[in-house]
Amino acid sequence: ASEGSEGAQGDRKGRLGGENRPNRHILEFLAFTGFFAGALLITYSYSLATVDSSTSPYDIFWAGMIIGITPAAMLALSHDSSRGTRAILLMGIASLTFLPKFLMSIHGPIYFDENAHFRELQETIRSGHLFQPNTLVPISQHFPGLEAVSADIHSLSGLDPWQCALLTILLAHCLTPLSVYLLAERLKIGHFAATLAALLYMANPSYMYFDTQYAYESLALAFVVVTLVCQVALFRSAHKREAFGFAILGIITGAATVVTHHLSAIALVGFMFVFMVCLWQQYPKSERRGMASLSTQMQLVRRYALLQFVTIVAIFGTWFGLEAPSTWQYLSPFFTGGVKQVLATVGITGAGSSNVRRTLLSGSTLPNYEILFIRLTPFVAALLCGVAGIYWLKHRRVPRMWFVVFVLALLYFLSLPLDLTVTGSAGAHRSWAFSFICLAMAMAIGMDVICQSVIQKGAGYKRFGWFFIWATTLSMFAGNMSANANADVRFITPHVWGSDSREVTSETAQLADWFNTEFPNGVGITVDRYTGAYLFSRTTVREIKFYSSPLVTYFYYRNTPIPLNVWGDTVRGGYFYIVVDKRLSSNLGLLTSPFLGSERDLLPEPGALTRFQNYPWTPLVYESTNYAVYRIDAAAIPPDANG
Repeated sequence: ASEGSEGAQGDRKGRLGGENRPNRHILEFLAFTGFFAGALLITYSYSLATVDSSTSPYDIFWAGMIIGITPAAMLALSHDSSRGTRAILLMGIASLTFLPKFLMSIHGPIYFDENAHFRELQETIRSGHLFQPNTLVPISQHFPGLEAVSADIHSLSGLDPWQCALLTILLAHCLTPLSVYLLAERLKIGHFAATLAALLYMANPSYMYFDTQYAYESLALAFVVVTLVCQVALFRSAHKREAFGFAILGIITGAATVVTHHLSAIALVGFMFVFMVCLWQQYPKSERRGMASLSTQMQLVRRYALLQFVTIVAIFGTWFGLEAPSTWQYLSPFFTGGVKQVLATVGITGAGSSNVRRTLLSGSTLPNYEILFIRLTPFVAALLCGVAGIYWLKHRRVPRMWFVVFVLALLYFLSLPLDLTVTGSAGAHRSWAFSFICLAMAMAIGMDVICQSVIQKGAGYKRFGWFFIWATTLSMFAGNMSANANADVRFITPHVWGSDSREVTSETAQLADWFNTEFPNGVGITVDRYTGAYLFSRTTVREIKFYSSPLVTYFYYRNTPIPLNVWGDTVRGGYFYIVVDKRLSSNLGLLTSPFLGSERDLLPEPGALTRFQNYPWTPLVYESTNYAVYRIDAAAIPPDANG
């Protein structure tokens, strides 16, 4: 693919990285050694966090990040670096940002969604079929793209399933910022700003932790950006064969997005529509020269672009209509509930709850400097986007296709009010991985404009330009990454009851081993979500019940007679074992929600968790310090069972 233009500023000797930059060979050496030194410091910080609850692991972590990223970023931003060099350096930085999550989950999944997808991968490999039922995240069985890719890697390489899972996410993690670079380049913001855009995208709140977990968004996100690259490249195609190739490749990656992740598919259709509208009349003037028939070429490009978009929309509609019609019901509470609560906070309408606001950073254990960066980053982003927007309005020769960047960058700022609500915060966080695609480019343009304005004052100001880029990028990394990753999901710290990432102990692993030994063909159980997520991904347990239902209410919360119909529904549903975590009697755990959608923030009634040992039809079959497992003997339940 041909290189994009160098944007409004051009690539002059006065640009950062020109004749006064450090010796290139020294910078290459520092970039190479920086990756290793940074990786060692990050690894040490995670080792230290297992025994040190102070802020020292955070300090060492950021020292490693700074040492690993700074020289590589400087080399990538040098104007004489080739596209291949930039690509290698960007993938190196991406790999470094993958390391923290890798260190936490090197032996297996730790996050809730990861457990669900890993179980689905194991079932796919075991059965040879996709669309495996999933108790933890039921909607995921309708979007098997992630498991299909990992299963293919498994069949080709022979690696164990979790290694295949990690490799899948690593490849997607590296492809995403590289695709952002190509997208920015195709939108003609220049190589310098395109490289900045890729770096800033890696500083988005979801990139380092949320989108490095083994979950469908992590892979679908890469497909989204590649599809957008194909769409923009299609509009800039100068030949029929080139246009046709980008149209077909975009359809393939767009279809892959649809079958991989629901939210990514929705975002892709929306982004493609906005890109289509903004680029329809934006055929680059610089490419008009030398064409035999401009009108014929433009008509061809538009025809292929329309075909690409309509085909992806048709695949989207067919898949969501026939295979995953429940998606809208699954997603709607995150958005409609959040909007209602935003309106409620300003007194416009009720939200159905008296507690609709979130108190940001309340009870946070993060270092003070991270909290400061969290508060600053939205203002820094707004400032840079404002500078870029003013520059775009004042300079008519600037590519008008930048308009699409500014339009979609606004999504980030529109999501911030939702982050202040209880229901809408999850939707706001999920949107950042997508809004940052264009927000990173808008901020990069603003940084480029500021740097050029500074160094025009003289060569001595170049050092300030480098410092400005370094400080701004660091603040975005520290503020955004900290804003979307609580302490319990960032480090391998001592056990914390009721945390997805720090819940598992050797006792939990022993319970899983018991289930695997006693029930190699699987069995249905009722269990809290903390223990259930681990058991679902590490055992052959077929069904797990921890969502709100009369079963959960009567079994775990109320110390009242259990109706006969509840016992009957339990047995007919295939749930023959009751797993009780004794800690639930006095502690709901860090997340205070051991049963999803049930009596949140309520402790079980006294005696509710111990009464099973008094029933002849629920004999105790396993017990440890914190766990008790009871078997439901359906034949022994009397017809007039009352309790």
